[in-house]
Amino acid sequence: MTLTERRERARLLMQEFMAAEYPPRLKAEEDIAGVDFMLTDDSLGSCVYVWLSGTGELDDWRRGVVQRCLEDLYRLLPELTEQELPYVNRLIAMGQLALGRPAAAI
Repeated sequence: MTLTERRERARLLMQEFMAAEYPPRLKAEEDIAGVDFMLTDDSLGSCVYVWLSGTGELDDWRRGVVQRCLEDLYRLLPELTEQELPYVNRLIAMGQLALGRPAAAI
């Protein structure tokens, strides 16, 4: 997948992400599986937004942030309900695309 294709796919996912209803349980003040979901969601979304606003690859600092967020989200997956999975899977796909990895179909 080319950079242009990755960015176009990520743009579409970002539009869906922005329009999606935030899963109520994930707004909780307490961590789930040791993950502060609201912070992870915000950090990953912000890095992908910056990547989409630029013209190239993520800088090293943002690559690290995205990688750590993805690790947190993978750890969180077993704790999610069927209703929460699409929201989180979309977030994971955006992060994978920003890192230059193929994104799983949502």
